[in-house]
Amino acid sequence: MKLNITSEEIMEINKVFKGTIRNDAEVETSIYRCEGRNIITQVALMWRAILVGHPYSDGNKRTAFVVTMKLLKDTKTSVNRNIIEVMLNQMTKVAKENIDELSKIERMVRYAIEGR
Repeated sequence: MKLNITSEEIMEINKVFKGTIRNDAEVETSIYRCEGRNIITQVALMWRAILVGHPYSDGNKRTAFVVTMKLLKDTKTSVNRNIIEVMLNQMTKVAKENIDELSKIERMVRYAIEGR
């Protein structure tokens, strides 16, 4: 599955939140690594790049949320209020605890989206 967002688009999303770019190398690497991966892995890679990598001076969690919602919409993944609430909790946990182990982030994304 091809990732349907560019690092430039992610940077534009972040500008809405008044952030400035510090280093987007990890975002670009993650976009490249998303190629051929399922939606769970794609979201996990983006969370790690944005929530842990902190490529922007401000708005990293909000940027990660918007990017996640775009990826889910593009793949026609069903999202409801409960999914969003769990997703926000999981995203906050990744950011606060600096969780960088991809398999753990994938489990957290799967739990948020699928409830398992």
